[in-house]
Amino acid sequence: MMTNTSVTLAKTGIADAINDGGGRWESVRNKMFALDFATRAQEMKAIGGQPDYALGGVHAVTRDGTLVSASASGSQPASCAWGAANVIFVAGAQKLVPPLEAAHQRIYTHSLPLEDARAQAAYGQHSQVGKLLEIHQELRGRIYIVLIRPRSGSNQSSEPDPRQPPEAAMIRKAMPNDSQLALAPLDEKVDHVRGSPVGRLIIEYGDYECPYSRQAFHSIELVEQQLGGNVRFAFRHFPLTQIHPHALGAAAAAEA
Repeated sequence: MMTNTSVTLAKTGIADAINDGGGRWESVRNKMFALDFATRAQEMKAIGGQPDYALGGVHAVTRDGTLVSASASGSQPASCAWGAANVIFVAGAQKLVPPLEAAHQRIYTHSLPLEDARAQAAYGQHSQVGKLLEIHQELRGRIYIVLIRPRSGSNQSSEPDPRQPPEAAMIRKAMPNDSQLALAPLDEKVDHVRGSPVGRLIIEYGDYECPYSRQAFHSIELVEQQLGGNVRFAFRHFPLTQIHPHALGAAAAAEA
């Protein structure tokens, strides 16, 4: 079994159970990383790319069942696309999105900033979307996907994690997570809120580099003037980094 890097596999304990399970399963990952990359890279690729079972995560699952995953180097999608005899994806239910465009948006606006912060902390370098895998159809019985529903009552703390670099905290505030993208309750530690607590609520998901966000903001200001104290306005960051390269930096600077 080959376990590809996945937050879901790590958090559920699946990765540890396979790779540190005392030999209950044959860990392809352990076998691969026992070799020296400088002298046996091609052999490592052959081992990791053709396991009996490949386990990993996906970044998004569309309404029609398309699986979408991104990688900087392409090492993980290789076995999932063709090499592995069987593939099992484990993903949180929050990765369900409507159309394919929303899957791409989730990768660039949610997954990449988090992976970039992790890569900087772990390796001292930035990450990127080097390769994108879309699985639209597959032979029956080769690929299975397990969706995991978040535990009822669980929530994510807005407090910074001392194990993460400072820029990771800014990214968390500059990039709304999936629960915030739904109409989540206001959190004045994260949202930028003004107006009467009992007023009609208007929430803008804004991008500092987007002209339409500016137009929407000016329209909201007119509504505030017309309704006086009967409006409560909240601004949430939503930088579209795939088309606005400076949007995330501007959002993070606003939170600094």
